[in-house]
Amino acid sequence: MKKVFRNKPIGIAPGTLLYTGEKRLDKPILSSIDYGPAHHGVEILSSPQPCRELIARDSVSWINLTGLHQVELVQQLGEIFNINALVLEDILNTQHLPKFEDCDAAVLFIFTLFHRDDQTRQITPEQISMLIGPTWLLTFQEVPEDVFDQLRLRLQRASGRIRHRGTDYLGYAILDTVVDSYLHLIAGLEEDLERLEETVFSNPKADDLQKIHAHKRQVLVLRRSLRPLQIAVEEFRQLDSELLHDETQPFLRDLADHLSRAVDAVDALRDANAGLLELYLSLANQKLNETMKILTIMASLFIPLTFIAGIYGMNFEFMPELKWPWAYPALWLVFLVVASGMLWFFKRKKWF
Repeated sequence: MKKVFRNKPIGIAPGTLLYTGEKRLDKPILSSIDYGPAHHGVEILSSPQPCRELIARDSVSWINLTGLHQVELVQQLGEIFNINALVLEDILNTQHLPKFEDCDAAVLFIFTLFHRDDQTRQITPEQISMLIGPTWLLTFQEVPEDVFDQLRLRLQRASGRIRHRGTDYLGYAILDTVVDSYLHLIAGLEEDLERLEETVFSNPKADDLQKIHAHKRQVLVLRRSLRPLQIAVEEFRQLDSELLHDETQPFLRDLADHLSRAVDAVDALRDANAGLLELYLSLANQKLNETMKILTIMASLFIPLTFIAGIYGMNFEFMPELKWPWAYPALWLVFLVVASGMLWFFKRKKWF
Protein backbone atom coordinates (compact mmCIF):
# COMPACT_ATOMS: atom_id res chain seq x y z
CA MET A 1 0.00 0.00 0.00
CA LYS A 2 3.05 2.21 0.00
CA LYS A 3 3.01 5.03 -2.53
CA VAL A 4 5.85 7.41 -3.36
CA PHE A 5 5.13 11.14 -3.48
CA ARG A 6 7.14 14.24 -4.17
CA ASN A 7 6.43 17.14 -1.87
CA LYS A 8 5.55 20.43 -3.49
CA PRO A 9 8.00 23.24 -2.68
CA ILE A 10 6.82 25.52 0.09
CA GLY A 11 5.54 28.86 -1.16
CA ILE A 12 5.10 27.78 -4.78
CA ALA A 13 2.76 30.03 -6.78
CA PRO A 14 -0.86 28.81 -7.12
CA GLY A 15 -1.50 27.18 -10.47
CA THR A 16 2.07 25.95 -10.88
CA LEU A 17 1.90 22.57 -12.57
CA LEU A 18 3.96 19.91 -10.79
CA TYR A 19 3.30 16.16 -10.79
CA THR A 20 3.60 14.95 -7.20
CA GLY A 21 3.13 11.24 -7.86
CA GLU A 22 5.39 8.40 -8.92
CA LYS A 23 6.25 7.71 -12.56
CA ARG A 24 4.42 4.42 -13.08
CA LEU A 25 4.33 4.32 -16.88
CA ASP A 26 7.15 4.80 -19.41
CA LYS A 27 5.09 6.68 -21.97
CA PRO A 28 1.70 8.36 -21.49
CA ILE A 29 -1.24 6.92 -23.43
CA LEU A 30 -3.90 9.27 -24.83
CA SER A 31 -7.02 7.56 -26.16
CA SER A 32 -10.56 8.49 -27.12
CA ILE A 33 -13.94 6.76 -27.37
CA ASP A 34 -16.40 8.69 -29.50
CA TYR A 35 -19.96 7.39 -29.56
CA GLY A 36 -23.59 8.11 -30.22
CA PRO A 37 -26.78 6.11 -30.81
CA ALA A 38 -25.58 5.04 -34.28
CA HIS A 39 -21.78 4.96 -34.08
CA HIS A 40 -18.84 4.01 -31.84
CA GLY A 41 -15.16 4.65 -32.46
CA VAL A 42 -11.99 4.00 -30.46
CA GLU A 43 -8.70 5.73 -31.27
CA ILE A 44 -5.22 6.05 -29.79
CA LEU A 45 -4.15 9.68 -30.20
CA SER A 46 -0.54 10.56 -30.93
CA SER A 47 -1.04 14.12 -29.65
CA PRO A 48 -3.77 16.21 -28.00
CA GLN A 49 -4.55 18.14 -31.21
CA PRO A 50 -7.26 15.74 -32.54
CA CYS A 51 -9.22 16.55 -29.39
CA ARG A 52 -10.19 19.91 -30.94
CA GLU A 53 -12.14 18.04 -33.60
CA LEU A 54 -13.77 15.79 -31.00
CA ILE A 55 -15.00 18.80 -29.04
CA ALA A 56 -16.72 20.22 -32.14
CA ARG A 57 -18.79 17.07 -32.69
CA ASP A 58 -22.32 16.55 -31.41
CA SER A 59 -21.47 13.02 -30.21
CA VAL A 60 -20.08 12.13 -26.78
CA SER A 61 -16.29 11.80 -26.51
CA TRP A 62 -14.51 10.07 -23.64
CA ILE A 63 -10.87 11.12 -23.71
CA ASN A 64 -8.50 9.39 -21.31
CA LEU A 65 -4.88 10.19 -20.47
CA THR A 66 -2.95 7.44 -18.70
CA GLY A 67 0.35 8.62 -17.20
CA LEU A 68 0.65 12.11 -15.73
CA HIS A 69 4.41 12.54 -15.46
CA GLN A 70 4.62 14.55 -18.71
CA VAL A 71 3.27 17.82 -17.36
CA GLU A 72 3.45 19.48 -20.80
CA LEU A 73 0.90 17.00 -22.15
CA VAL A 74 -1.51 17.77 -19.31
CA GLN A 75 -1.00 21.48 -19.94
CA GLN A 76 -1.82 21.09 -23.65
CA LEU A 77 -5.05 19.29 -22.79
CA GLY A 78 -5.86 22.11 -20.39
CA GLU A 79 -5.46 24.67 -23.16
CA ILE A 80 -7.64 22.69 -25.59
CA PHE A 81 -10.44 22.10 -23.10
CA ASN A 82 -10.08 25.53 -21.46
CA ILE A 83 -9.29 24.09 -18.03
CA ASN A 84 -8.18 26.47 -15.29
CA ALA A 85 -4.56 26.13 -14.11
CA LEU A 86 -5.75 25.59 -10.52
CA VAL A 87 -7.81 22.60 -11.68
CA LEU A 88 -4.80 21.18 -13.54
CA GLU A 89 -2.76 21.65 -10.38
CA ASP A 90 -5.27 19.54 -8.44
CA ILE A 91 -5.19 16.85 -11.15
CA LEU A 92 -1.40 16.59 -10.94
CA ASN A 93 -1.46 16.54 -7.14
CA THR A 94 -2.04 12.83 -6.59
CA GLN A 95 -2.24 13.29 -2.80
CA HIS A 96 -5.58 15.04 -3.19
CA LEU A 97 -8.61 13.85 -1.28
CA PRO A 98 -11.73 13.03 -3.33
CA LYS A 99 -13.61 16.18 -4.22
CA PHE A 100 -16.22 17.76 -6.50
CA GLU A 101 -15.90 21.22 -8.02
CA ASP A 102 -18.14 23.19 -10.34
CA CYS A 103 -15.93 24.78 -12.99
CA ASP A 104 -18.78 26.56 -14.88
CA ALA A 105 -18.26 24.99 -18.32
CA ALA A 106 -17.37 21.63 -16.74
CA VAL A 107 -17.41 19.84 -13.40
CA LEU A 108 -14.43 18.18 -11.74
CA PHE A 109 -14.39 14.91 -9.84
CA ILE A 110 -11.30 13.59 -8.08
CA PHE A 111 -11.52 10.13 -6.53
CA THR A 112 -9.35 7.12 -5.69
CA LEU A 113 -9.30 3.73 -7.35
CA PHE A 114 -7.73 0.84 -5.41
CA HIS A 115 -5.82 -2.04 -6.97
CA ARG A 116 -5.66 -5.22 -4.87
CA ASP A 117 -2.91 -7.81 -5.16
CA ASP A 118 -4.49 -11.26 -4.80
CA GLN A 119 -1.21 -12.76 -3.56
CA THR A 120 -0.12 -10.23 -0.93
CA ARG A 121 -3.69 -9.03 -0.19
CA GLN A 122 -2.35 -5.47 -0.24
CA ILE A 123 -4.09 -2.49 -1.88
CA THR A 124 -2.46 0.26 -3.94
CA PRO A 125 -4.28 3.58 -4.40
CA GLU A 126 -4.50 5.42 -7.72
CA GLN A 127 -5.94 8.88 -8.14
CA ILE A 128 -8.35 9.42 -11.01
CA SER A 129 -9.53 12.85 -12.07
CA MET A 130 -12.62 13.33 -14.23
CA LEU A 131 -13.84 16.46 -15.99
CA ILE A 132 -17.39 16.36 -17.35
CA GLY A 133 -18.10 18.82 -20.16
CA PRO A 134 -21.10 19.41 -22.47
CA THR A 135 -20.13 16.80 -25.09
CA TRP A 136 -16.85 15.50 -23.73
CA LEU A 137 -15.56 13.71 -20.64
CA LEU A 138 -11.87 13.83 -19.78
CA THR A 139 -10.22 11.39 -17.37
CA PHE A 140 -6.68 11.30 -16.01
CA GLN A 141 -5.16 8.07 -14.68
CA GLU A 142 -1.75 7.03 -13.34
CA VAL A 143 -1.66 3.41 -14.57
CA PRO A 144 -3.39 1.59 -17.46
CA GLU A 145 -4.94 -1.11 -15.26
CA ASP A 146 -8.46 -0.15 -14.22
CA VAL A 147 -11.96 -1.55 -13.67
CA PHE A 148 -13.62 0.08 -16.68
CA ASP A 149 -13.36 -2.80 -19.17
CA GLN A 150 -17.01 -3.77 -18.72
CA LEU A 151 -18.01 -0.13 -19.17
CA ARG A 152 -16.09 0.02 -22.45
CA LEU A 153 -17.88 -3.14 -23.60
CA ARG A 154 -21.22 -1.53 -22.77
CA LEU A 155 -20.27 1.42 -24.96
CA GLN A 156 -19.70 -0.96 -27.87
CA ARG A 157 -23.25 -2.29 -27.70
CA ALA A 158 -25.69 -0.08 -29.58
CA SER A 159 -28.64 -1.43 -27.58
CA GLY A 160 -27.36 -0.13 -24.25
CA ARG A 161 -28.82 2.88 -22.45
CA ILE A 162 -25.43 4.55 -22.18
CA ARG A 163 -25.15 5.10 -25.96
CA HIS A 164 -28.29 7.26 -25.88
CA ARG A 165 -27.30 9.42 -22.92
CA GLY A 166 -24.98 12.36 -22.39
CA THR A 167 -21.74 12.96 -20.56
CA ASP A 168 -23.47 13.22 -17.18
CA TYR A 169 -24.65 9.62 -17.48
CA LEU A 170 -21.17 8.53 -18.59
CA GLY A 171 -19.74 10.24 -15.50
CA TYR A 172 -22.30 8.44 -13.35
CA ALA A 173 -21.36 5.10 -14.99
CA ILE A 174 -17.68 5.68 -14.21
CA LEU A 175 -18.43 6.57 -10.59
CA ASP A 176 -20.78 3.60 -10.25
CA THR A 177 -18.05 1.27 -11.51
CA VAL A 178 -15.60 2.69 -8.96
CA VAL A 179 -18.11 2.28 -6.11
CA ASP A 180 -18.76 -1.32 -7.21
CA SER A 181 -15.00 -1.92 -7.00
CA TYR A 182 -15.11 -0.52 -3.45
CA LEU A 183 -17.83 -3.01 -2.51
CA HIS A 184 -15.73 -5.89 -3.92
CA LEU A 185 -12.72 -4.61 -2.01
CA ILE A 186 -14.74 -4.39 1.20
CA ALA A 187 -15.92 -7.97 0.70
CA GLY A 188 -12.28 -9.06 0.38
CA LEU A 189 -11.34 -7.17 3.55
CA GLU A 190 -14.22 -8.87 5.38
CA GLU A 191 -12.90 -12.29 4.28
CA ASP A 192 -9.41 -11.37 5.47
CA LEU A 193 -10.80 -10.32 8.84
CA GLU A 194 -12.75 -13.57 9.20
CA ARG A 195 -9.56 -15.57 8.54
CA LEU A 196 -7.72 -13.46 11.10
CA GLU A 197 -10.45 -14.11 13.64
CA GLU A 198 -10.19 -17.86 13.12
CA THR A 199 -6.42 -17.72 13.55
CA VAL A 200 -6.61 -15.58 16.67
CA PHE A 201 -9.27 -17.82 18.25
CA SER A 202 -7.30 -21.02 17.56
CA ASN A 203 -3.78 -19.88 18.44
CA PRO A 204 -2.83 -16.19 18.65
CA LYS A 205 0.72 -15.55 17.43
CA ALA A 206 2.99 -12.52 17.43
CA ASP A 207 2.67 -11.92 13.68
CA ASP A 208 -1.13 -11.85 13.99
CA LEU A 209 -0.79 -8.46 15.65
CA GLN A 210 1.03 -7.11 12.58
CA LYS A 211 -1.66 -8.53 10.30
CA ILE A 212 -4.39 -6.88 12.37
CA HIS A 213 -2.63 -3.52 12.18
CA ALA A 214 -2.05 -3.91 8.41
CA HIS A 215 -5.74 -4.68 7.94
CA LYS A 216 -6.62 -1.65 10.05
CA ARG A 217 -4.47 0.62 7.84
CA GLN A 218 -6.21 -0.65 4.70
CA VAL A 219 -9.64 -0.01 6.20
CA LEU A 220 -8.64 3.51 7.26
CA VAL A 221 -7.24 4.34 3.80
CA LEU A 222 -10.46 3.13 2.19
CA ARG A 223 -12.61 5.07 4.65
CA ARG A 224 -10.52 8.19 4.03
CA SER A 225 -11.50 8.00 0.35
CA LEU A 226 -15.14 6.99 0.80
CA ARG A 227 -16.30 9.80 3.07
CA PRO A 228 -15.23 12.71 0.81
CA LEU A 229 -16.55 10.89 -2.28
CA GLN A 230 -19.93 10.54 -0.59
CA ILE A 231 -20.00 14.32 -0.08
CA ALA A 232 -18.86 14.91 -3.68
CA VAL A 233 -21.67 12.78 -5.12
CA GLU A 234 -24.24 14.68 -3.03
CA GLU A 235 -22.87 17.98 -4.35
CA PHE A 236 -23.12 16.64 -7.90
CA ARG A 237 -26.75 15.61 -7.32
CA GLN A 238 -27.59 19.14 -6.17
CA LEU A 239 -25.82 20.79 -9.11
CA ASP A 240 -27.93 23.38 -10.91
CA SER A 241 -26.43 23.19 -14.38
CA GLU A 242 -27.27 22.19 -17.93
CA LEU A 243 -24.57 19.52 -17.61
CA LEU A 244 -26.82 17.46 -15.32
CA HIS A 245 -30.08 16.18 -16.82
CA ASP A 246 -33.18 15.20 -14.87
CA GLU A 247 -33.18 11.64 -16.22
CA THR A 248 -29.77 11.04 -14.60
CA GLN A 249 -30.98 11.95 -11.10
CA PRO A 250 -32.51 8.52 -10.26
CA PHE A 251 -29.21 6.84 -11.09
CA LEU A 252 -27.29 9.30 -8.92
CA ARG A 253 -29.67 8.56 -6.03
CA ASP A 254 -28.94 4.86 -6.50
CA LEU A 255 -25.20 5.65 -6.56
CA ALA A 256 -25.53 7.62 -3.32
CA ASP A 257 -27.31 4.65 -1.75
CA HIS A 258 -24.48 2.30 -2.79
CA LEU A 259 -21.94 4.73 -1.35
CA SER A 260 -23.88 4.89 1.91
CA ARG A 261 -23.81 1.08 2.11
CA ALA A 262 -20.08 1.08 1.45
CA VAL A 263 -19.42 3.68 4.15
CA ASP A 264 -21.49 1.72 6.68
CA ALA A 265 -19.65 -1.49 5.78
CA VAL A 266 -16.26 0.21 6.21
CA ASP A 267 -17.32 1.61 9.60
CA ALA A 268 -18.41 -1.88 10.63
CA LEU A 269 -15.05 -3.25 9.48
CA ARG A 270 -13.22 -0.63 11.53
CA ASP A 271 -15.21 -1.55 14.66
CA ALA A 272 -14.70 -5.28 14.03
CA ASN A 273 -10.97 -4.72 13.61
CA ALA A 274 -10.83 -2.85 16.93
CA GLY A 275 -12.76 -5.68 18.59
CA LEU A 276 -10.39 -8.26 17.11
CA LEU A 277 -7.40 -6.33 18.42
CA GLU A 278 -8.88 -6.31 21.92
CA LEU A 279 -9.65 -10.03 21.61
CA TYR A 280 -6.08 -10.77 20.51
CA LEU A 281 -4.61 -8.88 23.46
CA SER A 282 -7.02 -10.58 25.86
CA LEU A 283 -6.24 -14.07 24.53
CA ALA A 284 -2.51 -13.35 24.50
CA ASN A 285 -2.65 -12.24 28.13
CA GLN A 286 -4.74 -15.29 29.05
CA LYS A 287 -2.27 -17.59 27.30
CA LEU A 288 0.62 -15.88 29.08
CA ASN A 289 -1.08 -16.28 32.44
CA GLU A 290 -1.69 -19.99 31.85
CA THR A 291 1.93 -20.47 30.82
CA MET A 292 3.21 -18.61 33.86
CA LYS A 293 0.92 -20.67 36.11
CA ILE A 294 2.33 -23.99 34.87
CA LEU A 295 5.91 -22.72 34.96
CA THR A 296 5.35 -21.48 38.52
CA ILE A 297 4.06 -24.93 39.55
CA MET A 298 7.12 -26.62 37.98
CA ALA A 299 9.46 -24.15 39.67
CA SER A 300 7.70 -24.71 43.02
CA LEU A 301 8.27 -28.45 42.72
CA PHE A 302 12.00 -27.99 42.26
CA ILE A 303 12.49 -25.34 44.94
CA PRO A 304 12.57 -27.81 47.91
CA LEU A 305 14.68 -30.30 45.93
CA THR A 306 17.17 -27.57 45.09
CA PHE A 307 17.17 -26.47 48.73
CA ILE A 308 17.96 -29.97 49.98
CA ALA A 309 20.61 -30.53 47.32
CA GLY A 310 22.16 -27.19 48.21
CA ILE A 311 22.49 -28.15 51.89
CA TYR A 312 24.08 -31.55 51.33
CA GLY A 313 25.95 -30.62 48.16
CA MET A 314 25.57 -34.18 46.82
CA ASN A 315 28.84 -35.03 48.55
CA PHE A 316 28.05 -38.64 49.55
CA GLU A 317 30.65 -41.30 50.08
CA PHE A 318 28.86 -43.97 48.07
CA MET A 319 28.05 -42.54 44.61
CA PRO A 320 28.54 -45.31 42.03
CA GLU A 321 28.29 -42.85 39.14
CA LEU A 322 31.63 -41.31 40.15
CA LYS A 323 33.52 -44.52 39.22
CA TRP A 324 31.50 -45.32 36.12
CA PRO A 325 33.44 -44.51 32.88
CA TRP A 326 30.29 -43.48 30.99
CA ALA A 327 28.92 -41.30 33.76
CA TYR A 328 29.85 -38.00 32.10
CA PRO A 329 28.36 -38.81 28.63
CA ALA A 330 25.32 -40.27 30.36
CA LEU A 331 24.88 -37.02 32.27
CA TRP A 332 24.91 -35.03 29.02
CA LEU A 333 22.43 -37.45 27.54
CA VAL A 334 20.13 -36.85 30.51
CA PHE A 335 20.55 -33.08 29.98
CA LEU A 336 19.58 -33.36 26.32
CA VAL A 337 16.62 -35.67 26.99
CA VAL A 338 15.26 -33.39 29.71
CA ALA A 339 15.69 -30.23 27.57
CA SER A 340 14.14 -31.90 24.50
CA GLY A 341 11.27 -33.24 26.57
CA MET A 342 10.55 -29.80 27.96
CA LEU A 343 10.67 -28.24 24.47
CA TRP A 344 8.28 -30.91 23.22
CA PHE A 345 5.98 -30.25 26.17
CA PHE A 346 6.02 -26.46 25.53
CA LYS A 347 5.38 -27.00 21.82
CA ARG A 348 2.47 -29.32 22.56
CA LYS A 349 1.01 -26.67 24.84
CA LYS A 350 1.48 -24.13 21.98
CA TRP A 351 3.49 -21.79 24.16
CA PHE A 352 5.65 -20.82 21.18
